[in-house]
Amino acid sequence: MITIESAIQDIKLATGVSIPVNLLLGVDTVERLDDQPYFAGVGQVEEASKWVITNNWDDFNEMAPSGYLAFGYAGHGVNSWAVCLQWKTSTGSGCLRLPCGGAFMGDKEVEQANSYLRDLAAFSKRCDSAGIALEVVEDMGEGRYRVFERGGEGVESNSSLIADSSRASRLNLLLADLALRATGSAVPDRRFSCRSNGLAEWQDENDEGSVLVFAVDARTSPEIHSSGCAEMLSTLHKFDEATCSDHALKLQEWASKANLGEIVWCPACFEIKD
Repeated sequence: MITIESAIQDIKLATGVSIPVNLLLGVDTVERLDDQPYFAGVGQVEEASKWVITNNWDDFNEMAPSGYLAFGYAGHGVNSWAVCLQWKTSTGSGCLRLPCGGAFMGDKEVEQANSYLRDLAAFSKRCDSAGIALEVVEDMGEGRYRVFERGGEGVESNSSLIADSSRASRLNLLLADLALRATGSAVPDRRFSCRSNGLAEWQDENDEGSVLVFAVDARTSPEIHSSGCAEMLSTLHKFDEATCSDHALKLQEWASKANLGEIVWCPACFEIKD
């Protein structure tokens, strides 16, 4: 067996990435998977071999046992290397593959991974203190984040945050959504990064829906558009986040509760709005 501190140090020496200890379920020791640079909770080596570098997120959430932990680094050839971390508890889970090595990556990707893990560790601690469950996927540019009252319904965001400098604000917006749901207020259906493929896919599937686009740092006023608005496409570069719903009034209520500021209604989509 290996102490958790030694395992963290091994990964840091090899990749430059330091995994915060509070993401490692409070364990003191781990076991190495054969001769791989990968570690698992004591007694979990066989189970971990099923999930190393998996991208079957839903299968992992359903099938991995509570208390499961595995982490390390893995890759193929010189092109794609990543620090990996997976955990599963009775109240949450995580599947992380963070790019940080190979011929085409350097210090930028290492710092992104470290910054991301620090923000995630702080957010995880905040959720634990508030009794909120957290499910995280951050997988080589794809992301999904869910927060929910333990045993109840939750909210989610579908976008990668590893390269997003405003990720802490985005994560906090999830908690604002959850608080709104708890009071019975309307919560929008989905949220995406304005630069993600998920937004375009949602628009294709919901041509009668509405989209609220806003800047996380409030540098410009939020706008509400119909799903297929051509004007919105030409202004997306000004915004960070897109929140989507089947009805524009849900977006208006949510924006008010989230203190996003005065909303601009697209004149091409809506003739008259108070």
